[in-house]
Amino acid sequence: MMMTCFSSQAAIKYGLILIAFMFTSNLCHVTLLEFEFSPNCSTHYNTCDVCLHGTFANESTESCFCCTGSGNPLGMCVNESFCTLCPAGQYQPGEGRAHCEFCPQGQSTSNEKGSTACTPCLPGHFAELAGSADCTPCPAGEAVNTEEASKCFPCDPGFHQPDTGQPDCLPCGKGHYANGTGHVNCSACDEGYFCSREDCTECMPCPKGQYSNTTASAECTKCSPGSQQSKKGGTTCNPCPPGFDAKGTGAFNCSGCRVGTFKNESGFSLCEDCSPGHFAGKVNSTSCDECEEGYFQDRPGKGSCWPCAVGTYCGEPACVSCDVCGAGHEAVHIASTNCTACTPGNYKKDNGAQLCKKCAPGTYTVLSGSTNCTVCPEGSFCPQTDRLPVPCTEGSYCPEGSTYPHHCSAPFFKINDERDGCKTTTEFIALVASVSVVAAIIAIFVTVKIVRSCRKHGSLSFSVENSERQPLASVEVSGSSSNPPVYQGL
Repeated sequence: MMMTCFSSQAAIKYGLILIAFMFTSNLCHVTLLEFEFSPNCSTHYNTCDVCLHGTFANESTESCFCCTGSGNPLGMCVNESFCTLCPAGQYQPGEGRAHCEFCPQGQSTSNEKGSTACTPCLPGHFAELAGSADCTPCPAGEAVNTEEASKCFPCDPGFHQPDTGQPDCLPCGKGHYANGTGHVNCSACDEGYFCSREDCTECMPCPKGQYSNTTASAECTKCSPGSQQSKKGGTTCNPCPPGFDAKGTGAFNCSGCRVGTFKNESGFSLCEDCSPGHFAGKVNSTSCDECEEGYFQDRPGKGSCWPCAVGTYCGEPACVSCDVCGAGHEAVHIASTNCTACTPGNYKKDNGAQLCKKCAPGTYTVLSGSTNCTVCPEGSFCPQTDRLPVPCTEGSYCPEGSTYPHHCSAPFFKINDERDGCKTTTEFIALVASVSVVAAIIAIFVTVKIVRSCRKHGSLSFSVENSERQPLASVEVSGSSSNPPVYQGL
């Protein structure tokens, strides 16, 4: 049955729809446009279709609003085709509804109409407001790695994200840094700075002894030998000045050349050993000195020279060794610059470091630089080795090699015919013969006296047995009362 008037039931129904729209609109921050609806239900439909999932009965239209007669519920329209699709950002899971539901935060309908459910936002996307038609990609510098997000989060320090709609932030990487949040790009480390981690929030200055001459350095380079860097954050290494070097890598100061070495220019070269014949007697030397005359140095890298030993010499600077003196010459002092000739009376036979020797007694040389001595000739004598021979004096003789004249003791001796010795004179022979005769006479006389004495006082013979048993015999002495024993022999 059709109704021709606006019933009270329809008025209540319209009021409820208006209140619901106002309530949901306030929740979703959507301002309803003011409108005035005056349905004109010239006919009320008793038979209507229920709106299906994803649609609603828009009762602002007559085709749906007028389906309220005969107890028809809300959510019906004259025909299913008059039901309205839920707009993007809203959904309707049920049937016979007079309105759609707004998608909650973190969900959307992906810009689709007539949705029966909302879809959660994927990682890297968000829906900040309820009723969002589509999820928004996270802006560059932000990310979110969960589904159904209502917002994105700025990248932490040390991370960045140059693209939109990303679930994660990326580490800056070695040699780069980000010192705040929400970085779209990381900054490269300046020259003199480095970062060896992937998530640096700041770059560190190169330590002393190292440098970096490029941006975005992951590590610093050690100074090469011969250079140094005494400050942090260096972009280059400084060459050591003359007289200084740095032996190893990574030096933060230069060391002075040690004694015996030198460096004559600024640069990356190292101190060098002084060559043989030269020396450097102090540290930080920029050059080596030559050994003076009379001194030598046979090794490299020394701080002094050695004096030539006795018997050797060096007559020019920078000697590597000393020379020995030749035959007839010598060097009597250390550090000699030349050799001197052997003085008269001295000689040196061969080349060598030995000194001159004094001529042996009976030899001589009156020349300087002699290599041998001359034997004093026969008929002369040589009291001094540095003087010419002296002729023998009258009444003397001088054999070869004499140091003084020899004399014969007169009158019993005289010089022989060879004049190399003494011989006896006739006077000496006569004297010897006379003495011999006298000695013989005396011997005979004594012998006779002894024999006579023995005959007078006893036998001269004794038996062997008696003489063995009685070696002591008594001898009577005239006028003596006792006879003391006399040893007779065995």
